Amino acid sequence: MIYDKEQLDKYIDLGDIIGAMLNDYSPNIICTSHRWLLDSLPKRAIYYEMYGDLLLESTERKKILDVGGGYCSLSDILIKKHDYKLLDIMAHDSHLVLRHMENDLDRSFWINKDWYDFKPGRYDIVIANDIFPNVDQRLDLFLKRYIPRAKEIRMSLTYYNTPRFYHTKRLDADEIFCQVSYDWEQIEKILYRYVGKKVEDTSSNMTSIFENGRCVFILNTDSK
Repeated sequence: MIYDKEQLDKYIDLGDIIGAMLNDYSPNIICTSHRWLLDSLPKRAIYYEMYGDLLLESTERKKILDVGGGYCSLSDILIKKHDYKLLDIMAHDSHLVLRHMENDLDRSFWINKDWYDFKPGRYDIVIANDIFPNVDQRLDLFLKRYIPRAKEIRMSLTYYNTPRFYHTKRLDADEIFCQVSYDWEQIEKILYRYVGKKVEDTSSNMTSIFENGRCVFILNTDSK
């Protein structure tokens, strides 16, 4: 599903559920992911698409691996309702704060590893929200490794209809690279290889719901 203005409007009609929950539930959380959600209606709408049923509807305890999902106040609900693990190097936040949160909740939920270095078990749901391929271009490798480990994969995949690139510096060497953001053709080719997902790109005819012009495709292998 291409997440366009029509989808955003449907979320708005629901009353911005995630925004209301963020304000009501532990509003003093200072983690970056929490702040991003507070600051962006489109991010809240996509968060609802990815996690809403697990927060509000699910009565069955699920085994969940959340890859690169960050931490916000609503993470507490997921941790309490499910067998939830966050697999994230947490580049934006204090690791000490996360360990304190684990102590406060009396739950060990954070795995401080890159997903490629982690040996996955078997899960009901693996979630990757807003990480591939805008932050991590290893989409192909991720699907190859994690699809066999999960009953369901949920991902929000970001791409651009017009060329977009960034200059980046290696952490382990004195080299500077130019990283080109994925376009739809690249994403569609990978999805077809692993999940047989053939989707017409309608985003070229739409206005992006994000100021930087990015498009978002929601993948759910349980409903392919």
